[in-house]
Amino acid sequence: MTNAIEGYFEGEEQKVRESWEQTRIIVGYLANQNARHPKPFNKILPLPWDNNTKTTEADLDELRRHMEAENKKIRDGIKDSNATNGSNIG
Repeated sequence: MTNAIEGYFEGEEQKVRESWEQTRIIVGYLANQNARHPKPFNKILPLPWDNNTKTTEADLDELRRHMEAENKKIRDGIKDSNATNGSNIG
């Protein structure tokens, strides 16, 4: 079970990184479109993992806490929704 949870969080982290990398590419192209001396994209929009090749356990713990809080909000929202519409699901 622990491996499944860790795999889930690693996948979520990868999605976040991919999204930020896409953002960096867009910003880099916009910033450099008329520049005589274009800057590297990682200088225009540095990201926390640029100099960190490995995610630390503290990073994973923070992500887990965040995801658990978000999941709790979703579960509580579903319970509230079921209570107001009379459903017994959940």
